Amino acid sequence: MLATKNFTREDYNTIQSNKKGTREYYMLFLKYFAPLSFLLGLIGLLKKGFGYWPTTFVILAICFFVTLYLVIKENMQYQKDLGAEMKFCGTITVLKKSWKKNDYCIYTDSKNLKKIDVYFPAIFDQIEEGDELYIEVAKFSKYIFRLDKGIVPLMNGHKTDEQLA
Repeated sequence: MLATKNFTREDYNTIQSNKKGTREYYMLFLKYFAPLSFLLGLIGLLKKGFGYWPTTFVILAICFFVTLYLVIKENMQYQKDLGAEMKFCGTITVLKKSWKKNDYCIYTDSKNLKKIDVYFPAIFDQIEEGDELYIEVAKFSKYIFRLDKGIVPLMNGHKTDEQLA
């Protein structure tokens, strides 16, 4: 059962300093979307009359707007967290685990928090179906402040033990 609590000063500072998604999304755009649009521009050569460059620019523009949408959405979630200063705290039970291409998710029994993204494979491997976990997570951005399995801390503000050392 999860309860809603107010941020501590440390939680507030953590959320304020972790609005870093902009750079990561633009790197995603430059690393994957831009080369993909140039590659998919070849489809324009196959269709008569459309051409390589118009196809490339259309796909590039679509990818840019998708990236821009993701950046704005994430920043709005962090702003909501800073305004509301609320977090979910409590014990959850893991119903199911799922991983696909570096996307590690656990599904829980909570109404407020059905899915949690776990960003580190080492932590994901320690969690089993049926485990009870104590979690502190921001209400809107779902930033994990704390994740414990029993008395063993698994995650502290998205930082593993290797990162803290």
